[in-house]
Amino acid sequence: MEYVQNKSKTEVSCDKELNQSRFKTLLYFLRLGGIPLQIKSLSKLQTLYKTVCVVCYYSTYVCGFMDTFVHRHDLSEAVKKLRINFAMSLVAWMHFSLRYVTR
Repeated sequence: MEYVQNKSKTEVSCDKELNQSRFKTLLYFLRLGGIPLQIKSLSKLQTLYKTVCVVCYYSTYVCGFMDTFVHRHDLSEAVKKLRINFAMSLVAWMHFSLRYVTR
Protein backbone atom coordinates (compact mmCIF):
# COMPACT_ATOMS: atom_id res chain seq x y z
CA MET A 1 0.00 0.00 0.00
CA GLU A 2 2.88 2.37 0.72
CA TYR A 3 4.26 1.73 -2.74
CA VAL A 4 1.04 2.92 -4.37
CA GLN A 5 0.95 6.07 -2.21
CA ASN A 6 4.60 6.88 -2.93
CA LYS A 7 4.11 6.25 -6.63
CA SER A 8 1.16 8.64 -6.82
CA LYS A 9 3.23 11.32 -5.06
CA THR A 10 6.02 11.03 -7.61
CA GLU A 11 3.63 11.19 -10.55
CA VAL A 12 2.00 14.34 -9.24
CA SER A 13 5.29 16.05 -8.41
CA CYS A 14 6.47 16.28 -12.03
CA ASP A 15 7.71 19.83 -12.42
CA LYS A 16 7.79 21.92 -15.58
CA GLU A 17 11.51 22.66 -15.35
CA LEU A 18 12.28 18.99 -15.93
CA ASN A 19 10.09 19.02 -19.03
CA GLN A 20 11.76 22.22 -20.20
CA SER A 21 15.21 20.68 -19.91
CA ARG A 22 14.24 17.40 -21.60
CA PHE A 23 12.10 18.69 -24.42
CA LYS A 24 13.52 22.18 -24.91
CA THR A 25 14.09 21.81 -28.66
CA LEU A 26 10.74 20.15 -29.34
CA LEU A 27 8.84 22.75 -27.32
CA TYR A 28 10.74 25.50 -29.14
CA PHE A 29 9.72 24.16 -32.56
CA LEU A 30 6.10 23.69 -31.49
CA ARG A 31 5.99 27.24 -30.18
CA LEU A 32 7.63 28.47 -33.37
CA GLY A 33 4.82 26.80 -35.29
CA GLY A 34 2.24 28.65 -33.22
CA ILE A 35 1.31 25.92 -30.70
CA PRO A 36 1.84 27.30 -27.19
CA LEU A 37 2.58 24.28 -25.01
CA GLN A 38 3.37 24.89 -21.33
CA ILE A 39 2.90 28.65 -21.47
CA LYS A 40 0.79 30.32 -18.80
CA SER A 41 -0.45 33.27 -20.86
CA LEU A 42 -0.01 34.36 -24.44
CA SER A 43 1.23 37.81 -25.36
CA LYS A 44 -0.64 39.82 -27.98
CA LEU A 45 2.28 39.50 -30.36
CA GLN A 46 2.26 35.71 -30.04
CA THR A 47 -1.50 35.62 -30.54
CA LEU A 48 -1.10 37.69 -33.70
CA TYR A 49 1.75 35.44 -34.91
CA LYS A 50 -0.29 32.32 -34.24
CA THR A 51 -3.24 33.73 -36.14
CA VAL A 52 -1.10 34.72 -39.13
CA CYS A 53 0.52 31.25 -39.20
CA VAL A 54 -2.83 29.48 -39.18
CA VAL A 55 -4.35 31.76 -41.83
CA CYS A 56 -1.33 31.39 -44.13
CA TYR A 57 -1.22 27.62 -43.73
CA TYR A 58 -4.89 26.99 -44.38
CA SER A 59 -5.03 29.43 -47.29
CA THR A 60 -2.10 27.54 -48.85
CA TYR A 61 -3.93 24.29 -48.14
CA VAL A 62 -7.09 25.49 -49.90
CA CYS A 63 -5.09 26.92 -52.81
CA GLY A 64 -3.36 23.56 -53.22
CA PHE A 65 -6.71 21.82 -53.63
CA MET A 66 -7.88 24.50 -56.04
CA ASP A 67 -4.71 24.06 -58.11
CA THR A 68 -5.26 20.31 -58.16
CA PHE A 69 -8.80 20.90 -59.39
CA VAL A 70 -7.61 23.28 -62.12
CA HIS A 71 -5.01 20.78 -63.36
CA ARG A 72 -7.31 17.75 -63.09
CA HIS A 73 -7.08 17.06 -66.85
CA ASP A 74 -3.26 16.89 -66.76
CA LEU A 75 -2.70 13.77 -64.69
CA SER A 76 1.00 14.28 -63.96
CA GLU A 77 0.44 17.81 -62.58
CA ALA A 78 -2.62 16.74 -60.60
CA VAL A 79 -0.73 13.88 -58.94
CA LYS A 80 2.14 16.22 -58.00
CA LYS A 81 -0.25 18.65 -56.34
CA LEU A 82 -2.29 15.92 -54.70
CA ARG A 83 0.80 14.43 -53.06
CA ILE A 84 1.52 17.79 -51.42
CA ASN A 85 -2.10 18.07 -50.32
CA PHE A 86 -1.95 14.69 -48.58
CA ALA A 87 1.10 15.80 -46.61
CA MET A 88 -0.57 19.09 -45.71
CA SER A 89 -3.68 17.25 -44.52
CA LEU A 90 -1.50 15.25 -42.10
CA VAL A 91 -0.06 18.48 -40.74
CA ALA A 92 -3.58 19.90 -40.38
CA TRP A 93 -4.61 16.79 -38.43
CA MET A 94 -1.62 17.20 -36.11
CA HIS A 95 -2.49 20.88 -35.65
CA PHE A 96 -6.07 20.07 -34.65
CA SER A 97 -4.86 17.31 -32.31
CA LEU A 98 -2.33 19.56 -30.59
CA ARG A 99 -4.88 22.34 -30.23
CA TYR A 100 -7.17 19.83 -28.53
CA VAL A 101 -4.37 18.77 -26.15
CA THR A 102 -3.50 22.35 -25.20
CA ARG A 103 -7.09 23.12 -24.18
